[in-house]
This record gives sequence, structure tokens and C-alpha cells, in this order.
Amino acid sequence: MHQKAQEPLPGCFSASSMATPDCCSCTVSPRTPTPRPTICQVLQAYLTRVIQPLDLTGQIAYGTPTIFGGHADVSRGIWRVHRNQPSVAVKVIRSPAASSTEYELKRYDKRRRREVQVWKRLRHQNIVHLLGTATDFPCRMLQGSPRPVALVSPWMERGNLKDLLSRGSIYSISDLLQLLCGVAEGLNYLHCKSVIHADLHPGNILIHDDGHPCLTDFGQSSINAEFAGTSYFSTTMCAAIRWCAPELIPPQGGVIGFIPRLTSACDIFSFGNVMLQVLSNKLPYYNIERDSYVLISMRNQRPERPPRLSDVHWEFIQSCWGFTPSSRPTAGMVHQSLLTLCNK
Repeated sequence: MHQKAQEPLPGCFSASSMATPDCCSCTVSPRTPTPRPTICQVLQAYLTRVIQPLDLTGQIAYGTPTIFGGHADVSRGIWRVHRNQPSVAVKVIRSPAASSTEYELKRYDKRRRREVQVWKRLRHQNIVHLLGTATDFPCRMLQGSPRPVALVSPWMERGNLKDLLSRGSIYSISDLLQLLCGVAEGLNYLHCKSVIHADLHPGNILIHDDGHPCLTDFGQSSINAEFAGTSYFSTTMCAAIRWCAPELIPPQGGVIGFIPRLTSACDIFSFGNVMLQVLSNKLPYYNIERDSYVLISMRNQRPERPPRLSDVHWEFIQSCWGFTPSSRPTAGMVHQSLLTLCNK
């Protein structure tokens, strides 16, 4: 069987370049009490809330949507007024159906505002940068429904991690571990900002043009410090079931009244599944074909060990799958452990 030639692996950096930034060196465990914020932290949080992303209305040449996600469509556009006229990704959250109730319209508007609220505050090499928003995206609207807002970010020519794994190129374990280091570093940054991604899987990890991985898609995310105890915190649940933490799955026969408790440990469980897929090129629960059966299995069992996965890596992945959220490592611990594995 013919194998494709190896292409340069995204995310291949030296261990020193992958070190956790100072601002994220104090990752807080879900079981650690939150310290009282300083005056500077309060001021920074206030400025983050009031400063709006750049308004790019009238500046983008829009293309036809080519990527269709669970709740949004993405098209490739051109930032016309920028001196280099770079390609940009234009994401528009899908409008509600014609039969939508007032509650569903409000929920749509809340989701749209939440993604902007979370995304605009993030600045890190392993997080896709929000360039701005635009309101002149051509689309059909329901009478009385909120005006769709396009979220504009850099276009990633190399696609996402799912695309990378499907190309069939051969990479060394060391290269793959360094890629995972970048994912863990981005996740650590989010948790340092009290942001839970809540939908981590290879389709939401983009590959930057210079090779490093970047987390994206914050439509499901929660901001702990600002929204704990509100619907932002209590009603989100990751959409990709094979990467989802089991505590977010309703008990059998107990869907009504079930409110999932979203914590940073949910992201760690998802990261374990991402790591399993990256190192084995097999989906979590690869031995179970239907997602509905996966849902049943998740309540009492973990993904099966793929062939040719080393004991060290399997044990590390299992540590991310602790049956209780408090038994899982923090993102900072995951990042540091991966750096150690990379240096062996």
C-alpha cells in the first residue's frame, strides 16, 4: 500500500518554545478555592467587558459558505480594506427556524453574544484570534429575529486537526506529542482566564499557516468567573459526543430536570480523547459504530485501548479520564507532563 510522503508537521516546536507563558503558570484546579481578585484583575475584567471587537462591517468581501457546523456556517472572505487583503474565515451562527418560539429566539441571541463575549478577551498563540465582527453578511432573516453577526478570524489554509489526521501522512510520536503540547498550552490559557471550552475535539483545533495548533469555536464556552450560577454555566454541553465528558451525559431515564455541571475537568476528559485520536488515528470508541450506542457506553466505560499505543501514553490518557472530575489533572499539569514526554 502506497504511503504519502511526510509533510511538515504542524506544531513542531522546541520544548523551550512550548513553555507555559507566565500568565498561565498558575493553573487553578477545579477543586482549589478561587482566590479573591486584585484591583488590577477587577479592572482588567471590566475593560474586557466594555471593549468591543473591531467592527468590520463594509470591509469584507464574502464568499459562499463551504463549512457547515452544528450551529454555524463558515465561508472564506477577503478583508478588502486591509493593505494585504488577507483571506479571512467568516462564521455566522445559523438563524432560528421559522417556527421558533420567543424563547428560542432569545436563546439564539444569547448564544451569539456569548461567543463574542468569550472570544474577544482571548489573546494567545494557541487560540484563534477574533479579528472583529460584521453585520452586513448576506443572508435571509426572519421578521423580528436578531440580526446575524459574522465573526471574522484569520483563514487557516491548512484546515483543522481532523483534516491533518485524515491525510494519511506519517509522523513520529515525538512530533505528535509536540503538537499536543500546543493544544494543552492553549487549553491551559483558557482555564487561566476562567474559560471552559466545552467542545474540544479535532474539528475545533485549527492548524495555523506557520504550523502550530489553535483552539477555536467558543459557541459552547462558559466564563466561570462571570457566569457561574447562570444559564451560561449550567446549560451548555459539548456537541461532539465521542469527546464529551461522561458527567455531561444525562443518566438513563433521567433527562428531564438534568442540569450538567460544566467544569474545567470536562475539557481535560475531552483532551484525553483528542490525545488518543492523535496518537492512534482512531476515533474514541472506534469499536462502536453508532453514536447512540456510544452514548449508552459512556455512562459506565471508557474508550477501548487502540492497538500499538504505548503503556506510558495509555496511562497518561487514562489519567485524563478520571471517573470523578476532581481526580483529573489540570491543564497546566497536562502541559508540563507532555513537555516531559517530549524530552524523553
